[in-house]
Amino acid sequence: MSPDGQVFMVGYLLLLPLYLLPLWLTPILPGLDLPFHLSLAELLQRNAQEAPHTGVYEIRPRLSPYLLYYLLQMALAPALGVLLAHKLIMSLCIAALPLSGARLLSCCGRSCVPALLTFPLGYSMSFFYGFVSFCLSLPLLLLVLAQVADNLDESHDLDDNERILPALERDGLLLALTVLLFLCHLETFLFGVLAGLTLVVASDAPLVYRVRTALAFVPTLAALCWWRLVTLHDGPPGPALRQAVALLVRHRIADLGAPPSWEAVARDVLARLDAFPQHLMLGLSGGVHQVAAASLGAALLAFILLGTLGVLRRGGHHEPARLVGGGRAAMALAVMLYMALPHHLGELGITTVYPRFAVVIALLAPLMVPVWLKRLPRPVLALSALPALAACAWYGVELCRGFVRFGEEVADFRAVLDRAPPGQRAVGLVYDRQSRVLGIGSALVGLPHYYPLLRGGPKSLMAHPYCTLPYMPCRVKDAQQLPPDPGPFSPQKLDAARAVAYFDLFITRSPPSAAQIFGQHAAAVEHLEAAGSWVLYQRKASARSAASPPAAAPKEDGRGPDPVRGKTAERVRDKGDKGRDGHEREQRDPHSAPQQQDRRGKRRGKDQPSQR
Repeated sequence: MSPDGQVFMVGYLLLLPLYLLPLWLTPILPGLDLPFHLSLAELLQRNAQEAPHTGVYEIRPRLSPYLLYYLLQMALAPALGVLLAHKLIMSLCIAALPLSGARLLSCCGRSCVPALLTFPLGYSMSFFYGFVSFCLSLPLLLLVLAQVADNLDESHDLDDNERILPALERDGLLLALTVLLFLCHLETFLFGVLAGLTLVVASDAPLVYRVRTALAFVPTLAALCWWRLVTLHDGPPGPALRQAVALLVRHRIADLGAPPSWEAVARDVLARLDAFPQHLMLGLSGGVHQVAAASLGAALLAFILLGTLGVLRRGGHHEPARLVGGGRAAMALAVMLYMALPHHLGELGITTVYPRFAVVIALLAPLMVPVWLKRLPRPVLALSALPALAACAWYGVELCRGFVRFGEEVADFRAVLDRAPPGQRAVGLVYDRQSRVLGIGSALVGLPHYYPLLRGGPKSLMAHPYCTLPYMPCRVKDAQQLPPDPGPFSPQKLDAARAVAYFDLFITRSPPSAAQIFGQHAAAVEHLEAAGSWVLYQRKASARSAASPPAAAPKEDGRGPDPVRGKTAERVRDKGDKGRDGHEREQRDPHSAPQQQDRRGKRRGKDQPSQR
């Protein structure tokens, strides 16, 4: 192993336990969307004919984006359980991210040591929002780009005794990685294809290398087209490509204000640059993300400075860098998408579009470190890693502290859930969605969906809003049979008559009085348990024997069931969610960073359903 690889492996082994530890410090992990994913994974495991969900939801895994996480759950959960399987999957993801970054840097002829900076990116904003498929796709994205760089390496002609078979193996590996990336997350897959083709175009490799590498993307692009055609004929049709592009443009113009001006564009660019640390590392409260982003940036600058000074050293590693222009072009592509894409695409069921590219930019940033860093002797390389090790170690300790505090915060919820009878029909009514530990809005909104995981049974049932999305491994069988769930963000819209007739348990946080929740049907429910701000109500046995679940009432607008986040035009007020000025504000989207108003004080969007 080269001195560069030795320094990286020492730093990797030192940091790995620190970054795996937070996942195992609390039974319930933070993540706004995470409970919905875990609840759906539990539903996939409990796909029995006698289960009550069979009349409402149909389980049908098929080739589509976002499937990989659920396939892993289906493989691991029968032996480990859904919660433990999720922790194992995320542990593998956290451990693989720096290794994938090192692989990309090595294939591009760079030093592997800056890949240590990817450790904190495993706990980026997307992790705390519960975007599990997106988090899982990040190591695969780096591996795809690394394999593209490896396939374009002309030195293989000198190393391979039989040139055809090793080349086919490399092409097959690239194809397999692109398939996994497609099955993981659509947005990351599309960027991976664009960035990979950018590397191909910018490469000075022989034409046959570039053509062969580009052809490896064709099967997955064909799979994407097939999936798109299937979804057009199965469920509500989505917009065609031309309409989707028009939606992008319209939403971007709406972000800038109509009519857009150069002044509005400048304000928007400055606002996005200012929000970059939040979109990158927002998670824990107390401004931890600001310090984490700044420390990572300082460590990266230290690598760049030392790499620049490495040109003065005559000895050491002199292998030329590869794909310098391609790496810069891929980085520029990520920056362009971060600046150009809108925040939301409600018509496509997609939110938090451009903020996700903040972590992609950070993952590609080590490509900006000059190749001359590898010329430095081992002691100097070790010293160059100290800023990165210090920044990563500090953030790892903060993560451990934050996860412990989060476990203490949700202890009341677990105490209430321990008293809940298993195997019931349950609904969550979270009136106060804010967390004292997490800096994201609506962080606790999905906690009631842990009921089927912690107290579930063959007959348990909760609403699964993800089944309304075309890329999920389930679908709504009959909209008229959907549970009368008001949606996680609209507890005040509970239809008390239908809910009391349908549900057995009501898991609430900071609720008003029972009379205000259930109205004239309050006599049919009883207070079962309370701890902290969590209150559990149960339908009385007498009311249970007399009630029969009613059919779902049609929506007023005639569009069928609400999507994941409820009605897209609805605005919700997140009490206690304060901006940087310390004043309470109305939040337009639970997936938005705390700073989501432009300099003119106008809102740039609405509360939107989340993209999974």
